[in-house]
Amino acid sequence: MGHRRKTNSSIANSIALNGLVVVGMGAIATHAAHTGLGSFLPTLVAIALVGPISTGMIARYIEERQR
Repeated sequence: MGHRRKTNSSIANSIALNGLVVVGMGAIATHAAHTGLGSFLPTLVAIALVGPISTGMIARYIEERQR
């Protein structure tokens, strides 16, 4: 089996949430490309803009908590 590393659960949850957001964005983009409907593309843009902000906020929270 692989080597498991003990990590902060907040960090692991943040990484998992970012992964789910990326998968969701891919699903929205794939659906738009497959159907030719761009009705959800503004949602995709909004998620793309909010994602880095939320990641920064989580990182700042974790940094403050470790002090």
